[in-house]
Amino acid sequence: MTLEDIINFENPVSVLRFTLVTFFAIFFRYVLICGVFILVFDRILQNSMTTRKINTSLRPPSQKWKEVMWSCLSSFIFAISGTLLLYAYTENKTLLYDQFSLHDIWYIPLSILLVLFLHETYYYFLHRWMHHPKVFRHFHKVHHDSIITSAWTSFSFHPLETLLQAIIIPLVTLIVPLHIYSLFFLLVLMTVSATINHLNIEIYPGWMARTGIGKWVIGATHHSQHHKYYTKNFGLYFTFYDRILQTESTDFETVFLEKTQSNNE
Repeated sequence: MTLEDIINFENPVSVLRFTLVTFFAIFFRYVLICGVFILVFDRILQNSMTTRKINTSLRPPSQKWKEVMWSCLSSFIFAISGTLLLYAYTENKTLLYDQFSLHDIWYIPLSILLVLFLHETYYYFLHRWMHHPKVFRHFHKVHHDSIITSAWTSFSFHPLETLLQAIIIPLVTLIVPLHIYSLFFLLVLMTVSATINHLNIEIYPGWMARTGIGKWVIGATHHSQHHKYYTKNFGLYFTFYDRILQTESTDFETVFLEKTQSNNE
């Protein structure tokens, strides 16, 4: 099957059909990953995860459906972004490639780390900007309506915020050579990371807080404190900007250890 069999950019119906299929794929990925994490950590492992609950207050019953509604809209915007990225790819405007060579054995992991760093940089400063009082209610308030987060919160954004989040990966492909499989891996990783960060259950082992690399990775405790304090913990994947620019909550490591110490890790 060739790319021309999948989409014809000269045919509006073909473009719309591809965008809708992409939307359903993105939304299904969101529902599937959220559902798996909730099933495993909030159902099957409910007893052992009780002490790992970060905020034990009850969520309003309607909050989940609000989050799913906003996430559905976010998925559609991400789908439009994906269609535009594919168009740029067919016009040779991106640095995406699909061939594999020995060079890629070391380059693919390096390119993934580079994209994560660029995404982290973009999002950290975007996130701080969205918390400006004159900006917050127009862009970021919808996400913070989920005071007590859950896996369903991971895609719950206002459309304006979603637009700002959707543009970064297409922009990165203009400047970073990226294998197409690396792109797919990154898209799944972004969804998994967002789900873990909003799960409201600390699933990482306690030893991570006592190791060098573990202190730089964001999980549910770190991001839940952002929803609690608003002016702390702006990172996406890593804590280094929060640490360097002194926006990390001072009690993060203490709370993290409290949530994991019961397992004697």
